Amino acid sequence: MTNLLLTTLVFTFFIIPNIEQPIDVPLWKAVVRANVITIGKVTGLSETDNSFTADFQIISTLKGSILKTDQEVTFYTEKHKSLFKNCLKQDCIVFLGKSPDSDEISLFNWSKAITDISKETAFTRMVKQEILQQVTDVKKVHDYLNQNPLNEELTVKQFLVDIFDKEKVYKAYDQLQTLDVSVAPALIKYMDDRRVLPYPGLGLNSPHVFEDGSVEDITHYSPDLVIDLLDTMLGEITGEGSELYNGGTEEIRKERVFFWHVWLCHKQPVFCE
Repeated sequence: MTNLLLTTLVFTFFIIPNIEQPIDVPLWKAVVRANVITIGKVTGLSETDNSFTADFQIISTLKGSILKTDQEVTFYTEKHKSLFKNCLKQDCIVFLGKSPDSDEISLFNWSKAITDISKETAFTRMVKQEILQQVTDVKKVHDYLNQNPLNEELTVKQFLVDIFDKEKVYKAYDQLQTLDVSVAPALIKYMDDRRVLPYPGLGLNSPHVFEDGSVEDITHYSPDLVIDLLDTMLGEITGEGSELYNGGTEEIRKERVFFWHVWLCHKQPVFCE
């Protein structure tokens, strides 16, 4: 989809104490995690001692939906300021993320989240190829999961029965938490389930650190649907985190199903050969 020189994003820098430097992740993970990948150019910069704003004019969108004009996009890493300056009047590719809890859109915290494509033509080509490859990989993983027996599949199927039983639900949560990452393929197979959870409160045996530094041994979540619950469990078991721990939109749910299929392809390539 292309929207020629009509949509402008407004990038605003906010200083947050102890913010980490841009992360380095494999290209596949950056592509699958970014909600929107778009190409455009910085048409204007405004910088003072207390603020930094870049106007970014979209030329084409490689992934995700077209954003509304004058959409505010925040970013929090000092290093990205110089990258925006490099893109003044130059075509650049940017990776954007949407908050699961609000309508906020931010620059993906990645070392190549904004890249001058006039100097990185090979990078842009690889991004486009990866976007197409992930669609193919997801289909391969889906077919494999539905055509082959899986480790712990019977356990997951029983879990999906027990979470609807008031007498068994919380014991089922505890038992599933004792399993390791080998249960992930079965969870992914059954995660695209939109049934409403009758007992949505979920406490996981992982510490939660509050802003004041205090620690709670059990982290409490409120997933709404089965898909939210399984995304949360997958995030805990694999260390990849969840975006549906307190529910979410239908758009995010589709993205999470897609994410986990791509993740499985890269972690266990046998699923997408």
